[in-house]
Amino acid sequence: MKKLTLALLLLAGLSVLAIAQNERFWLDMAEGVVSTLEGLPSSAGGENESGSVTLTIINSTDYPVKNIFICKAGESDWGKNFLSNNLQKGQSTSITIEIPAGRQLYNVRMIDIDGDKYTSYNLDVRNRSRVRITNDHLEF
Repeated sequence: MKKLTLALLLLAGLSVLAIAQNERFWLDMAEGVVSTLEGLPSSAGGENESGSVTLTIINSTDYPVKNIFICKAGESDWGKNFLSNNLQKGQSTSITIEIPAGRQLYNVRMIDIDGDKYTSYNLDVRNRSRVRITNDHLEF
């Protein structure tokens, strides 16, 4: 119970810092704490088991998004588009992916209606249930 209370206090403190400083770093830290508290989906298993993971992808860019792709880190093939309809600014969607046994890092890419690409790299999807894509992820 002490650990949960401490984690909640830490989360509250990081949230206040994020609002006060409006820094992506603090938001990512707070999301990491939340993901840890929420735990992994029960089907994910341990690192040595394969299974599925559900990610909540949040569009925190300034534009509607028409595509979301997820691939293993280091791969050049982004695979299929996970969106059937545009994801508006501030909206989120849940995507379930199958992952093999072992520690796997993944990249998430969103493409907005103008064709601009926003990418978050090297995400440990077993330990992170939410991915917030912001204007800071824009690729030039």
